[in-house]
Amino acid sequence: MPLKKTRPMPQQMIIITPDELREMIGQAVTVAIQTAQQPKAESRFLSVQELADFLKLKISTVYQLHSRRQLPGGRKLNGRLLFERSEVEAWAEERRILTVEQAVEAHHQKRKP
Repeated sequence: MPLKKTRPMPQQMIIITPDELREMIGQAVTVAIQTAQQPKAESRFLSVQELADFLKLKISTVYQLHSRRQLPGGRKLNGRLLFERSEVEAWAEERRILTVEQAVEAHHQKRKP
């Protein structure tokens, strides 16, 4: 299908004072700073680096565990190895080792009527 020819848009000149320009730049900088300071929404997936950081492992160890099918939720998406965050968190929670204090507290909680 041939492209439809369009007429060029007329150019317009915007005239502003230096004070108006300073104000516009100040507002843009404020918005940029606020945006940068907002916490990022958690992604549904973890990269290999993020998973290594989460599990406190080397990246090479993550790849080894994945190749041995010892990590959950790993899949290739767009050529990248990604891990389903919810599956990894559930898997890690199941394998969590309690400290002595946590084990004692859990024991006392079970004994309460």
